[in-house]
Amino acid sequence: EDTPKPKFSVGEVVYARDRKWGGLLYKAIIRRLVYGPFVPIDNGMQFDEDYLNVSSECWHYYVHFFNWGNKWERYIAERDVFCNSTEMQEKAKKIQMESRKKGSKQSSKLSAEITQKQEEERRIEQQQQQKLQEESMKAQQSKAISRENKLKEQNLSLPRTTVKFADRLYIPPPLQRILVEEWDLITANKQNDEVERVLPNLPAEVTVKDALDMYLKSKSDVSSTKEEENNNNLINEEWVEMTDGIALLFDQLLPHAILYEQEIPQYKVIENDDTLGLKRNCEIYGSSHLLRLVTKLPSMIENLPKHELCITSKIGDLIHFLHVNNKVLFKQSLYHKPLSCEMTSEERDAKKICK
Repeated sequence: EDTPKPKFSVGEVVYARDRKWGGLLYKAIIRRLVYGPFVPIDNGMQFDEDYLNVSSECWHYYVHFFNWGNKWERYIAERDVFCNSTEMQEKAKKIQMESRKKGSKQSSKLSAEITQKQEEERRIEQQQQQKLQEESMKAQQSKAISRENKLKEQNLSLPRTTVKFADRLYIPPPLQRILVEEWDLITANKQNDEVERVLPNLPAEVTVKDALDMYLKSKSDVSSTKEEENNNNLINEEWVEMTDGIALLFDQLLPHAILYEQEIPQYKVIENDDTLGLKRNCEIYGSSHLLRLVTKLPSMIENLPKHELCITSKIGDLIHFLHVNNKVLFKQSLYHKPLSCEMTSEERDAKKICK
């Protein structure tokens, strides 16, 4: 209530006396202002009586001096800030001319101090830039290592020299990228990561069932052009049996081996939903979840040596289909922040603490 109104406002052009560096008047613009204690600047100058005989608090203006860099910006007490007028302009020129004529040792010392300060600031700036570059390189290396670990966790390693079924199954890089980016979004930790975690909108625009139907249709079209009519039914039955088996396997394994831990609450909500609860899992979840299943299939069927070659070729063919048609099957997925019922127990506890 006792705070007086400031004489000047933000954005106003004024003349400011910089007592720290010689007491000259410079044209400046006010960037912000604050009311606080007044502390006289002791730099060896002789203070006039009006400067010292003041109240203990006053307005201070953070100013930018014209034709000077941002590093020279500082707070100036209100008693050293003047209106932008022709009179003050002439007074500023007069003070500068008198200062040049004197050519005193104090001026030389002041110039040396400024030069020394500039060199010191330049040295500190170079050190900071070097430190930032080193931190940036370390961050990039850490990120690369983190992505490698994520690929290993998803069993997405490139083919190796061994002859195991799991090693012969090749996941193209674009499909690997889809899995890793989705993993980042769904499992993000708000405290440690830059982004807040999300969940996919369900049912998906292109479901697992849609993708398998498209794949089956592509095999039917190919077989009808290459095989005779009496063999078509047999070939089609093989692909139908495969796609039906994958759909059934997806329904059974979804909550146990396909979903991430952060997706389980959402799965339980869908399971209890009056409408979605009546549908199969493959009719709700999208192609990215099918891709997760495909990456886990090798380890699941490794102990079936009699059918290894047949299954390898079929799964490899399905992966090729997903890769070729990835723009259609993996459209830009829509996500949403988890609702209260879709949060994990840790997130709900953290939310209660915040409240």
